[in-house]
Amino acid sequence: MMKHLGAFALLCWFLAPAAPAATYYVAPTGSDSNPGSQAQPWASIGMGFTNAVAGDTVLLAPGNYGSSNSWLEIWTQHDGTSNAPIVIRGTNVNVGTATATDLKNSWWVIDGLTFHYTMWVRATASDCIITNCTFTNFVGGGIFFSEPVGGGNPANAAQRFTIINNVFDSLINGQMLTLQGAHHLVQGNVFANGISSDALHLFGSNVVIRANLFTNMLVVAGYGNHPDILQTFGDNGAWMVDYLFEQNYVVNCPIQLTQFEQTAVRDNTLWGIVIRNNVFKDSNMQ
Repeated sequence: MMKHLGAFALLCWFLAPAAPAATYYVAPTGSDSNPGSQAQPWASIGMGFTNAVAGDTVLLAPGNYGSSNSWLEIWTQHDGTSNAPIVIRGTNVNVGTATATDLKNSWWVIDGLTFHYTMWVRATASDCIITNCTFTNFVGGGIFFSEPVGGGNPANAAQRFTIINNVFDSLINGQMLTLQGAHHLVQGNVFANGISSDALHLFGSNVVIRANLFTNMLVVAGYGNHPDILQTFGDNGAWMVDYLFEQNYVVNCPIQLTQFEQTAVRDNTLWGIVIRNNVFKDSNMQ
């Protein structure tokens, strides 16, 4: 009898409906002691990053979040799924100038936020979408695929990112977008007003960079970085192969188009990019 009861309980567990997806709300006027409902929203973006699970949506009210004075790091805690991603969405949302974002999990959608500090992408994060976001007015990189740390095989990094319709504006002395991993799509973004900043650092494989605008990328005296539109270097085992750079518009960018250095990686099968059907205007490039 007990055996049959155990089997029945197990069957009920398999047939039990999944918990319904939740919608949480965040507003500058809220409180993190609230339940995150529309009537009682949370106050910090970190609450959404921490508490959302597969299928959940976090809606951010317009306003300023985070701190401009004290260091704050917000990071994801749970994975979404292919059928139930975790969505963070806002309009006119400003993330604080001293707030870094750490994307550690897979199947996330980050939509409509303005960042004033770097977003780090860890190797454990894949299948994410970053869209309609702005990265602006700070020193360093906008989106930075940070693993494997210090170089190494770039295949051991996040996979299948879609980075679409974002703006990288007025970044200083860094790299607007640093890619590692494989099977990424970078499309419809604006890379503008770089102050001695590289637009793209390229590592990994099978990446499409299509229909982006690069404009007013400039060398500015007093900064150490030598800017390029596309740069890669074979440092500590890093490489770049099967890249496609097409249908992009490069205007008023009197900096180098490319600087590709093999350095430590001499295997020619690990290097390759196709550059085709782009428009270059008012740009004096090497």
